[in-house]
Amino acid sequence: MTKIVINVCYGRFEFSEEGQDRLTKLKGFKDTGPSSIWLKCHDIKRDDPILVKMIEEEGTDYNSHCSHLEVVEIPDDVEWVIEEYDGYENIAEKHRTWG
Repeated sequence: MTKIVINVCYGRFEFSEEGQDRLTKLKGFKDTGPSSIWLKCHDIKRDDPILVKMIEEEGTDYNSHCSHLEVVEIPDDVEWVIEEYDGYENIAEKHRTWG
């Protein structure tokens, strides 16, 4: 099974200050200010093993006032994308769209 971190409330995918600090240390990012950490959090792959473990072990400590982060499991053979509406995210099987 593939584990993926998503935000399951309206708001946005982000971490508390404690979560930002922890992810910065675990990933070896250089702390250059809050806005750069936020961008790096969005650049991290949602199935990153370090991120998944962090949320599984202490997820509620890392939620911000705009987020509730959870780990979702999907079959390994699924090509997936994250879809969101007003910050509330879900995992969807990747497909082609035009329009």
